[in-house]
Amino acid sequence: MASSYSDLKFEIITTGEQSGTWGTTTNNNIAVAVQQAIVGMATLVTGDFSSNLATLTLTNTNALQNARALCLNITATLTAAGTIEVPAIQKPYIIINNSVGGFAVTVKVNGQTGVSVPNGKRTVLYNNGTDVGNQIDYLATLALGTALPITSGGTGGATASDARTNLAVAGTGIANTFTAKQTLTGSTTALAELLTNASELVTVSATAATGTIAYYATTQSVLYYTSNASANWTINLTGASTPVTLNTLLSTGQCITVVHMVTQGTTAYYNSVVQVDGTTSGVTTKWLNGAPTSGSASAVDSYTYTIIKTGSATFTVFAAKAPFA
Repeated sequence: MASSYSDLKFEIITTGEQSGTWGTTTNNNIAVAVQQAIVGMATLVTGDFSSNLATLTLTNTNALQNARALCLNITATLTAAGTIEVPAIQKPYIIINNSVGGFAVTVKVNGQTGVSVPNGKRTVLYNNGTDVGNQIDYLATLALGTALPITSGGTGGATASDARTNLAVAGTGIANTFTAKQTLTGSTTALAELLTNASELVTVSATAATGTIAYYATTQSVLYYTSNASANWTINLTGASTPVTLNTLLSTGQCITVVHMVTQGTTAYYNSVVQVDGTTSGVTTKWLNGAPTSGSASAVDSYTYTIIKTGSATFTVFAAKAPFA
């Protein structure tokens, strides 16, 4: 009876077979086939692929075969995402995607899903006889010899302090700039935020108050006009010049407070109309001690506006004027 072969094509000698030559077969099994399966690397070159597909098969020989190797090192030049189809047998694989072209390579059994290995990456896979799957999805602990860079999903720091610094986390003694709205909710027993020595942005402009003044709430907290007002003016409280409206920036039940400081000459003027987003429609303005009818000569009038959104395009503005001389 002739020899048979295992799934990995180790030659199995039948009892009484190969008298005088079985030693050579055994040596080939151990020195070639077994060694390749345990530690061997097969390099898949461009010639192993046809239309970016490499089909690995195993035949009845204990000679070297790519499909048997523990590690598949892909160095082929690919023109699109590649595929390696392996035999439907139980076997681990270490995959190194060193292919040229920048494409991922999927390792799978024919007709199955498999695992996609990105270009320049390496991973450990296992073929369970049906398909190939990732075999590392849990680590109880992990110690890295060097800090994992931020571009790879790490913090780039070996300590918590270094990590916070690298990620520009607020409260680490470094400057942080947020371009999106940050929501701090707090709780029923703790306030959401505590500020110490906080500054606000002021725009100082050699402008004289007159006509309609667009106050862009996203630009500053305080707008200071240093030239003498030349006429009564309308203040248009809005978001930004793009335009972005306060109706867009604020949700119902939210508010914002801004300050406009106006320098006055010997002939003083005052804010006569308050708009929100370019209109007085839907705007109710309530003045501290009544709406102003005059300005403060040779002084700086400070106008404070708290704009509360009470509904869609509906606002109540609480306004106050205070002279500084």
